[in-house]
Amino acid sequence: SLDPTLAPEKHDLNYHELSFNYRSSKSIVRVSNSIQALRSALFDLPSLRPQTSWQLEESSPPVVWFSWDDEEALDRLREERDLTVIIPCLPGEEVDYVQNDSRLKAVVDIDEAGVPRNVLSANRAKGLEFKRVVLFGFGDAASENPEEMLEWQVGDIEAERLLPFEYFINSLYVAASRPKKRLVIMDSDQGLRFWDFAKGARVQRLLLERLRHEENWIG
Repeated sequence: SLDPTLAPEKHDLNYHELSFNYRSSKSIVRVSNSIQALRSALFDLPSLRPQTSWQLEESSPPVVWFSWDDEEALDRLREERDLTVIIPCLPGEEVDYVQNDSRLKAVVDIDEAGVPRNVLSANRAKGLEFKRVVLFGFGDAASENPEEMLEWQVGDIEAERLLPFEYFINSLYVAASRPKKRLVIMDSDQGLRFWDFAKGARVQRLLLERLRHEENWIG
């Protein structure tokens, strides 16, 4: 179909993983790369490589973390009108998730049918991009602690337990790589500790030690 004058056996398609991120700012790409590094280390995916932001800005707004018990942060979230909130649920569960979370229910717009506006699961956000994104409650929803997992040896955890967490981390990467300019992470106090692989020096050292081709991820 690409060139009807050529026989099918003469077509040769080559696939290459993108080394540049054309969507997001440098600070967002840095956090996304941390998630990719965690995927590579925990699930034995040595072919994964970090991306480089295509944007040439000298500095970009930093990724920020807030406790979901921070009333001032919740008030700011309530006042914003161009934020997309991505939550750790399956497609179609967004309404129930918001209804069951008093904090989120109080700050997002809900239409006449009871559907929250600009609130998506990671699966529904896949392939889309937004100017500003809030990741809400992902750390609190995680079934495993990355810091503990990085200290385990290969074979210490059965595949049946590992598979759901791998799906979770894949969804987390999708969610974190949706924003173009601003990424805000809001979580419980316990959930914020989940994110130490992206912002804690000790856990990042553990992560680097577990990575194959460690030199590709430094910096």
